[in-house]
Amino acid sequence: MRSDEWKKLANCRGMDVNLFFPGLGESSNCEKKIIPICSSCQVQQECLEYGMSQEVGYYGGVSAIRRI
Repeated sequence: MRSDEWKKLANCRGMDVNLFFPGLGESSNCEKKIIPICSSCQVQQECLEYGMSQEVGYYGGVSAIRRI
């Protein structure tokens, strides 16, 4: 699989990206929606690995702060 092919298989494909990039103070509300989406995703691990190089947003169900 090409390095970005996993994105085509993600549960969040086509969803509003703002959910995964919440503003200040919104993360706890978003997390309640994000966790179920990501936990059942077949490419969660690939997404999390990609997210390790990103400074903001949720990847693989994990916030940027928790990826540090």
